[in-house]
Order: sequence, then C-alpha cells, then structure tokens
Amino acid sequence: MDFFYELDARLDKKWVFNTWMLTAYLDVTNLTNKNNPAALVYNYDYTQQGKISGLPILPTFGIKGEF
Repeated sequence: MDFFYELDARLDKKWVFNTWMLTAYLDVTNLTNKNNPAALVYNYDYTQQGKISGLPILPTFGIKGEF
C-alpha cells in the first residue's frame, strides 16, 4: 500500500464571562486533502484488488457554552 499521511489543524478561542464561558473552534481534518488508502478490498475470487480511500478534507466548526 501507499504511504499514509495527513495533516490536521485546530483553532480554539475561549471567552470567560462572570458566570460562564464560551468556546468556539475550527477543526480541519486532512488539511492536505490527500487521497489516503484506508484498506484493500478484493473481488469474490481474489483475482482483483482495489483500495478504499479515507476522508477528504473535512472542516468542522463548533461552539460550546459552560456554566
């Protein structure tokens, strides 16, 4: 199989108020957007094989409040 490499990044920002906190984040999975092989699959008699790819670039944004 080919080499597997992936770059993930995360940015966090926290605001603290008198009685609660607010956190916002941006998380990006597979920042390089490389088509990484995750597994090999075979046909019914094992004469041919193929590859299953992993996730493409996946940005995630979130907000969390704590009391």
